Amino acid sequence: MSIEVAFHGFLSADAEAHVSKAGKNWTRLRVGVGKDDAVQWLSVAVFGKAAEIAATLKKGDRVYAEGSIKLDTWRGNDSIERHGLSVA
Repeated sequence: MSIEVAFHGFLSADAEAHVSKAGKNWTRLRVGVGKDDAVQWLSVAVFGKAAEIAATLKKGDRVYAEGSIKLDTWRGNDSIERHGLSVA
């Protein structure tokens, strides 16, 4: 089961272009959704031809994204477990 989302937001940093081990382009966007103290931060992964276009985006650009949302878990450099939302 997946949860589909669509939203407008703004970039908190320049887009990060990557190449997968399989040689495919993908781009990570850090997107803020909401206003003032109610901003939620999402990591958005963009693949294929759209990744090449997304790679040109800069901090502060307004974006529209849609895809499947999931909760990620990782350990920070301080060994504390963290959680965050991502969209692909």
